[in-house]
Amino acid sequence: MAATTPIGSACELSVVDHHMLSESSNKFHVGEVFQNRDTVRRTIEEIFASQCLPRLSRGQRRRAHAKSIGPRPCIVIEEPHRSPDSVTVTPPQICLMATFGGTPMEDLPRVFQFFCIPVMTLCGRPLEGAHAPSLPEWTRPNAHVIAWPYLAQRPLGRRWRLPKGYRGDGSDTDFGEIAMQTLKDMCAQKKRDWEQCCLEDPGLAAEYEREFRVSPSAR
Repeated sequence: MAATTPIGSACELSVVDHHMLSESSNKFHVGEVFQNRDTVRRTIEEIFASQCLPRLSRGQRRRAHAKSIGPRPCIVIEEPHRSPDSVTVTPPQICLMATFGGTPMEDLPRVFQFFCIPVMTLCGRPLEGAHAPSLPEWTRPNAHVIAWPYLAQRPLGRRWRLPKGYRGDGSDTDFGEIAMQTLKDMCAQKKRDWEQCCLEDPGLAAEYEREFRVSPSAR
């Protein structure tokens, strides 16, 4: 029997999600979670670059493309695909996940507060509003999806699995069909909101960037 998990608000768990089904021969499928060595800086730099902010210094560029100390989870948003010339392969599009070392979201730079979506966890408090549940339920508290998809530049590692000692431990983790559609919709909405906010306040992106640069999360 396929694993299922509820999706929706913490008070309305009436919808049951299911694993995504894919008939493609790709190694990476939508909704699957893999190990990745990008830092959260990589995603944030992509967000700032979308507003044509000044080019990064050499040091900032090096830090943005540095490897994370350990693997972090990422969700496959779009599968890799081969170009019409059948030679070039576009890498998978991914969203990074992060726990920020347990730092409360309200203590992080506002760019994280704008783009992060909480993940329902097995051991965490109930969530209200928009959130992303995984199959099986995520185990680490304070987990978030950074809702800005980008093309993976590093090869993805192994499938992300639950640690020992949890229900369903050793199982590959992924996000189901309903969760992925909701996540894609939220990513698109976040992008529209960001563009609209930056249009209404032309200095907003630069303000968020300055705040991010002096934060420990940018080091």
